[in-house]
Amino acid sequence: MSVCPHVVRRRSLSKGLRMVCEVGGCEQTDPTKLFLCLTCDAVLCATRPSSHDDAEPDASQPPQLPHLAEHIEHNPGHPLYLQCLDIHIYCVPCQAFVYPREIAGCSNHEDALEHVVADWLQVLGNARGWWHDPEVAAKPGCYGLKNFGNTCFFTSMVQCLLHCKPLLDALKDTPLDDRPAVHQQLVRLAGRYWSDDERDPFVPRRLWKAVAESGLFGVYLDDHMEDTFTLLVDILDALEDKACGSVFDIPMTKVVRCRACGKSPKAAEGEGAGGGSASDKYLSLPVCPDGLDDTQSSAHPPKGEDGEEGTAAGKQQGDVDVVVATDLLPLMCVEQAAGSHAAPLELGAALEQLSKPEVLPEYKCDTCDKVGECTTSSAPREFPPVVVVHLQRFVSLGGGRTVKHHRRVKVPQELTLRDALGQPAAFALRSFVVHDGGTGGGHYMAYVNTANGEGEGYGEVEVEGQGEAAGAVADKDQTTSSPRASFTWFSDEFFGPVSRACVDASEPFVLFYERIAT
Repeated sequence: MSVCPHVVRRRSLSKGLRMVCEVGGCEQTDPTKLFLCLTCDAVLCATRPSSHDDAEPDASQPPQLPHLAEHIEHNPGHPLYLQCLDIHIYCVPCQAFVYPREIAGCSNHEDALEHVVADWLQVLGNARGWWHDPEVAAKPGCYGLKNFGNTCFFTSMVQCLLHCKPLLDALKDTPLDDRPAVHQQLVRLAGRYWSDDERDPFVPRRLWKAVAESGLFGVYLDDHMEDTFTLLVDILDALEDKACGSVFDIPMTKVVRCRACGKSPKAAEGEGAGGGSASDKYLSLPVCPDGLDDTQSSAHPPKGEDGEEGTAAGKQQGDVDVVVATDLLPLMCVEQAAGSHAAPLELGAALEQLSKPEVLPEYKCDTCDKVGECTTSSAPREFPPVVVVHLQRFVSLGGGRTVKHHRRVKVPQELTLRDALGQPAAFALRSFVVHDGGTGGGHYMAYVNTANGEGEGYGEVEVEGQGEAAGAVADKDQTTSSPRASFTWFSDEFFGPVSRACVDASEPFVLFYERIAT
């Protein structure tokens, strides 16, 4: 949209805001169901009040409107509403998003709304526990990292790299004099991080500067938020190739096979339909692998049975049981697309799908001459000491617009992967970066299993293995024994033990699995 006439510059939100709907004693605290009125600072829920408990609704009474819909109906002069987790700002009169640009399609309103967004991020961060003083003393292998303004994506990823022992060992084994600047600075930072005489928090300015100067894909400025996976790609690209490849490279093999005759076509490799190999440094997995359906991917109200757009109370979106007026349906379609209520994704099963054969409908087998019977698949020839899994949480709504998908991912402490020949390799979760918030703003943090090797566990959290227990065929020098899981939370300068509930409820974004001996 162009400039929305309802957007006005506000300096700050009211003091003492809480992330809870307090209308009529509601006490709804689920941030996926809460909205903030940017006119009066009321926090309102978007679900029918009767759905907050187990009581059966009274059929003799008209259905109750959500407090959000009620507020809009009684306050027509209150146009703007902020979704409390994703920080999407929606204009009711215009029936359009005005923030962020990934949803609105433009950045016309970001300057006017930046102070409101910054204030709400403080409320959200306090409610979600993004910052609190360390509950334990700093020690070798457990220090905070200084945030330079908006660089939580950097501090969280660096924490994972500093706890990736196979990487640190490989980097230390190479002379530093002629290595890239990022390589040198990461080794020097790691040496300090694991020493006995350092102060907390660390200020990793030299590594930050080296990444900013060499990065090919990201923009690295103190006040600019970047995608943490983009940062990882830039860091790995800037390390010495041989050392980095020995830790992360996954040699992939692509195979074309005919279902009719069981043969691999002779021309497959030459014609580019399969065959050959390449190396990846990570496995990238869509959190929403089947895409979004028409209702979720649309920014417009769904059609009713009579072909008209949905109207007043009684409309349900999935299992959220939302009751809204017509002018709120575009908003609810996008919030439903965020997927917070989707069925959990099993990480191991989803990774297996990456090697699932795909049919080549127009390909002709040069052995049996049948068309459409050939399939192509890609699988690892072997596994490296560390496997990085990237969960693609940002999905397209069409028209160049994206939304963060909040689908829960079940992350096993131990994971078994199989190569192209079906041989198993066992891995243990060492660390992962999480993102809390949404497209409009949020915070990156790291969870690290500090119960392995030099890093003793601070917490008493036992994360049970959920992966398949199977033997691995691997060189002894590329594996470690399975570590007891005791996770420590790192959020910029802050750190401390983290509960099992927090680990399970988090939204993992990038995971580091280390190969283990069985």
